[in-house]
Amino acid sequence: MARATVTLPQDLLTELLSLVDAKSKTEAVITAIKDEIRLRRAARIKAMAGQMEFTAEAEELRHGDQCLFPFRYQAPSLAQSGFRHN
Repeated sequence: MARATVTLPQDLLTELLSLVDAKSKTEAVITAIKDEIRLRRAARIKAMAGQMEFTAEAEELRHGDQCLFPFRYQAPSLAQSGFRHN
């Protein structure tokens, strides 16, 4: 974890502490940073609306053999995972 010294306005910090119901100032700031990152990522995804083209219909993807990705995940067998049963 990185350490940082920041100067924050007391009224903003007090409001943040009450809004996020944090036990400490550090916890409140970490929560606020995580929320901001989440919101900005969501905004970026929303900005892409209408910019991607899918050639398959949802029904085909749901019930057909096609998938969005050219590969399928296959879980390793118990023998491959090193699991042994005695």
